[in-house]
Amino acid sequence: MSGKTKWVTVFALWYLLTPPIDEVKKGTFVTDTKAPFGKWTVYRSFPTEQACQNAEKAIKSIDSQDGPEGTQIHAGLVARNSAFCLSSEDPRSGKTK
Repeated sequence: MSGKTKWVTVFALWYLLTPPIDEVKKGTFVTDTKAPFGKWTVYRSFPTEQACQNAEKAIKSIDSQDGPEGTQIHAGLVARNSAFCLSSEDPRSGKTK
């Protein structure tokens, strides 16, 4: 050994996740908020928890018209309102080693 110390810096990413939207029959959509996180969509990733939380608040505050239950518009609104931040270090993210 050379006596030199190697430093490794690990950065956790933060993911803003939204649940999957499935078309259960032609023209009828549902948001699966109980799906395993591996099936959720990474809407966007962030370098810090605060940045992710700011985006989560912003996505949930978007003013939009809701549609009848079962429509793609309604499912998208439910998905957006179910969004949350998850660290890449969280075992539920499936991104840790």
